[in-house]
Amino acid sequence: MTTLNLNTNVVLSLLDNQPDSVFYFVPVYAADNNKEIVDFKLAYCNKHAALMANVSTETLIGQNVLTLINSNNLFYGIKLDELSQVYQTEKPFEASFLNPALNKHFQLWCTRVEEGVLTITRNTTNEVKVQEEQQRQVELTDSILDASINGVLALEAVRNENNEIVDFEFVKANDKVELLLGKKEKELIGKSYLSMLAPSKENGMFDLKAGVVETGVPVRMEFYYKGVGIDGWFDISISKLGKSGVVETFTDITERKLDKDRLEQSAQRFETVVNTSKAGMFTLIPVKDEKGEVIDFRFGIVNQAVATYIGQTAEVLMGSLGSTYFPAYMTNGLFTIYKDCYLHNKPYNFDFHYEDGYDVFFQIDVTKMGDEVLVTFTDHTVMKRLQRELEMKIIELGRSNANLEEFANAASHDMKEPLRKIRTFADRLKRSLNPKMDETEKSLFHRIELSTERMQLLLDDLLEFSHVSERPLETELVDLNEKVKKVLTDLELPIEEKHATIIAEALPTINGYRRQLQQLFQNLIGNALKYSKADVAPEVIIRSRIVNGTEVQDKIPVELNDKTFYLIEVSDNGIGFEQQYAEQIFDMFQRLHGKMEYSGTGVGLAIARKVVENHNGFIWATSQPGIGSTFYVLLPA
Repeated sequence: MTTLNLNTNVVLSLLDNQPDSVFYFVPVYAADNNKEIVDFKLAYCNKHAALMANVSTETLIGQNVLTLINSNNLFYGIKLDELSQVYQTEKPFEASFLNPALNKHFQLWCTRVEEGVLTITRNTTNEVKVQEEQQRQVELTDSILDASINGVLALEAVRNENNEIVDFEFVKANDKVELLLGKKEKELIGKSYLSMLAPSKENGMFDLKAGVVETGVPVRMEFYYKGVGIDGWFDISISKLGKSGVVETFTDITERKLDKDRLEQSAQRFETVVNTSKAGMFTLIPVKDEKGEVIDFRFGIVNQAVATYIGQTAEVLMGSLGSTYFPAYMTNGLFTIYKDCYLHNKPYNFDFHYEDGYDVFFQIDVTKMGDEVLVTFTDHTVMKRLQRELEMKIIELGRSNANLEEFANAASHDMKEPLRKIRTFADRLKRSLNPKMDETEKSLFHRIELSTERMQLLLDDLLEFSHVSERPLETELVDLNEKVKKVLTDLELPIEEKHATIIAEALPTINGYRRQLQQLFQNLIGNALKYSKADVAPEVIIRSRIVNGTEVQDKIPVELNDKTFYLIEVSDNGIGFEQQYAEQIFDMFQRLHGKMEYSGTGVGLAIARKVVENHNGFIWATSQPGIGSTFYVLLPA
């Protein structure tokens, strides 16, 4: 052990009474090199250190640092390289650390003293806890301030040599202040108030704060602030803080102010709209007898449309009994409706024919509003009369259409026999005169034959159209696959002649009219074969899928969007047509091509549309010239 000086006992007594752990370490050198420190040996420790280590001083003294570090938790923060550095450089070392084994905080000081290193460790757990609690309180306060919906800032007055307040310094600012000024709190603390908010000198805000500091009287007011990127209304509160400071809280009420202005403007606009509306609007206030029974209503709010209708001013009508101006309403059912709406909060919307001296038709809406009844009515007398006229026209049109269909049916039947005779007699005459006729006369007979053939086709198509116009009494389940097979059998000859390919995918079974549905496919497939390209074999593809109304909403009324349909497509690779004619092709007698190029009467697609309509469906087409056409048939599933 290193020899101590004559004052050792005094020093040891002082050290033993220290509340800190005191150690004195001396270096241990390598056996072959008296300059290389390989360890330190504990030459001294005070009583407090031995107590903390829970062993006697005799047990500790003489042990190497590496042994102590590994065997006793008290030596957790002491490191061999740090002791060597302090000893060799003679520069003190200081550190703070948490000893996890003891769960305590320590402050460590290492200093070279003579031929060793004096080490002191102080238990700073209480101080650290106090600091942590203080920091927690600061953070809690900051969190509370930052969570506030109000802006909060604290300022300290800056005075000149005459003790006059010439500025303020920022002491505290929460998130709302940071957001308003666009700067973090650390950028504001200690900075000049006027350098950040210069307009405060002119708009009076600075003087308000200075007045609160001097008088101690708090201020609460609404204030409009404009400048340095701020433009709005604020609800502010300023109170004195300490001897020469203020704390200000503020809330941005710009939106509230604007809402109030908008509300006032809206009320004015609403009054204007109500009074300029062509619809009558008024409220009814119930009139009760001594038993509490509703016996009448008084006018509350009345718009100009009602006043004009009655021939009075709105001011005169307000407060008047409804029975005074509409006596019949007590007996024609209107009073009962108004009363039921008031008593049971039941809204009404209905058409009403008012006949007591007016003979007008109203669309009336009735709803309870607070303790009153709101009535809105629209005079649609003109529309009602037009509707009646339209209904009569529709009935007349129905009769006319029925007559036309009857005529078409009768005409096609009655004209068949005369036409047959014309063809027969013309044929006999041709055979009789044939040896004597020249080329011109033969050409005239040929033209007669073509005309009678076309007339025959036209009569057949008219007869077919009249048939599909007459719906059978009942529908039946129809397998469309079977209908297509029958059509292909009927069209077997033209299919072979044109070397056509018909691809029919699986089709649904629907409720419908068997004969008409077969005619539909007959016309669509026949149309595809007729208008095929001269040098290309026709190809017709028939397919089907289920769709929701929203997928074809541009083709159906909006009320059918939630319905389910079968969408049947008949596509071909024929000559096609311009899309602009996609609607025209379904009209009667409409032809897009010359009679000499393609046969037909222009009735086939009109029949197809009529069949689809008879089945509550829809039909349309898309096409490109030279590419082909696709016909779409939409039938209810």
